[in-house]
Amino acid sequence: MNELFVLADVVRDHNLNLSSEIILRDTQGREWTAKLCHWMDGRRWYCGGWRKLYKLNLVIEMDTCVCEFVKRRDRGLFIKVTFIRAEGCASIQNQ
Repeated sequence: MNELFVLADVVRDHNLNLSSEIILRDTQGREWTAKLCHWMDGRRWYCGGWRKLYKLNLVIEMDTCVCEFVKRRDRGLFIKVTFIRAEGCASIQNQ
């Protein structure tokens, strides 16, 4: 898994302007860069960075990933990524 698919409804409903590159930031402040890809039919996703993010955060199959588009002070957006652990819903923030 090295991709984040972005639903067209989310882009439209929240008036998001997706940039060609975006920063993925975990709860410990670590950052990775992902690139915007798209199909001819308009579907879009960010690829790159996810595999490292998952490995460093020790994500397992039943964990939940919460992705929030956050406005940057200087320009554009970044994606704040939080993981909720499957066995009791404790956040990974303190690892």
